[in-house]
Amino acid sequence: MLLVASDLALLSDLGCRFTVDPGALARHIAYPEWRRSETCLGGVEELRGGDRLLVSADGADRETLWSPWAFVGRDRMIDDPGEAARAVRNAVHLAVRARVTGHDRAVLLLSGGLDSAIVAASLKATGTEVRSASG
Repeated sequence: MLLVASDLALLSDLGCRFTVDPGALARHIAYPEWRRSETCLGGVEELRGGDRLLVSADGADRETLWSPWAFVGRDRMIDDPGEAARAVRNAVHLAVRARVTGHDRAVLLLSGGLDSAIVAASLKATGTEVRSASG
């Protein structure tokens, strides 16, 4: 049986009981920064961002459509600091522009951190009228 839910509480409400997977727990303690689809609960897996679940009469299978690891190979490294800065700036501008395309105005929630300043500068570059609010 395959059950799919967005939250463990939903599965628990259906009567599912969970046990701790000692091997997965040991791997999580040893390598907490290494994200994988296994959880520390026996028989429970996470469908991670970039993956899709394929369900057929033959069963269920997970397929990775996108992974950040495709972008960290030695062949993708940028040695020139100026070129690296331009690449990051262009990627941020492209992402911000995509979010405001078709809108004349935007509200930016400001935390006061570096990321807020970067998004504000990118919004200014798009010519979007920006209002801000403290978060």
